[in-house]
Amino acid sequence: MNRADPLRLDDIPDAASLVHVAVERLFRALKAQMGTALEARGSSIVEWRILLMLRIHGRMPQKDLVAEVAMAQAQVSRTLAAMQRRGLVRAEQAGDDRRVRHFELTPDGLDLYRRIAPTMADRKALLDGCLAPAVLAGFLDGARTVARAAAIRIDDQKSGDRPETAPGNPAPGQGSRT
Repeated sequence: MNRADPLRLDDIPDAASLVHVAVERLFRALKAQMGTALEARGSSIVEWRILLMLRIHGRMPQKDLVAEVAMAQAQVSRTLAAMQRRGLVRAEQAGDDRRVRHFELTPDGLDLYRRIAPTMADRKALLDGCLAPAVLAGFLDGARTVARAAAIRIDDQKSGDRPETAPGNPAPGQGSRT
C-alpha cells in the first residue's frame, strides 16, 4: 500500500469521478479495518450494528432494527437468525400482530457487546481524532455537499449547469486515460 497516498488518487481514469473513486476507496479501507477488528473478536459488521442498536435502544421490533442498522432487510434477518442460534439475541412475537417480532440482547449478547465495545471505541477515537477539529468540520461539510450533489439526477443537469475545469487543467488525480 502506498502510505503517501493510500487512496492512489493519481490513478483515476478521466471518465471517473475523482470524488466517487476517493470515497469508494476510503469506504473499502474503513470497512476492511472494521471487518478485520470484528472478525478477530468473533463478530461481523452487521452483527456489531445489531448488538449496538439493541444495547442503545433495548427491545426493538425487527422493522425498526433494520432501519437503525441501515442494511438490507434480508441481511439483517439472516444475521438475527444466526445470532438467535448462537444465543446472542432472543425474539418474541408481538401479542397483537404475530408477524411482528421484537428482539433483545441475551446475557451472552451483552457479554459479546462488552468485549467488542472497547475496540470500537478505540477505532472511533482513531478515526475521529486523526483530523484536527477544523479539518474534520471541513471534511464533514464537504461530505454533505457531495451528498447533496449525489441526490441530483444526472439527466436533470443541463450541460450548461455543470462546472467545467479549465482547458488543459484536469482536476487533481485526473490523468489522460479514459
